[in-house]
Amino acid sequence: MPKRKRNHVANESGAPKWILLFLFSAFLAVGITVGLLAILANAMCKTDLQPSLFIPLTTALFGAAILLASIFLSVFSKGKAWLGIALAFFLFLALSAWSFFAYQNAFTQLWVTKAVAFLTSGALGGYLGTLIRERPRKIRR
Repeated sequence: MPKRKRNHVANESGAPKWILLFLFSAFLAVGITVGLLAILANAMCKTDLQPSLFIPLTTALFGAAILLASIFLSVFSKGKAWLGIALAFFLFLALSAWSFFAYQNAFTQLWVTKAVAFLTSGALGGYLGTLIRERPRKIRR
């Protein structure tokens, strides 16, 4: 019987696997962000954190969520590091669009700073996921 070539490009629904992983990672990043923001809200209520720290803390927490989600995406998409940057860019555009339509503000220097922070965390997550994926495996005898 001749060997069949595996189809690694598409799954049962016809969509490439990395698109489904990309969407799952985007939802994962949003879920992680919501959880971290709930912890931050609890900490702000129970302690005496100043409200001026809210913007940098939320930026750091969203950056951490992007980092974790892009590591997940890069590991399970067989080491495609560029997907981490793409995920960060997609999430940043979605957040910017929501912010612009909700608050009708012009883009400021803080917007550029957040863009650089999010894209850097996405690039770092993609790179770390690639390193995790390509680490040398132990040879079992």
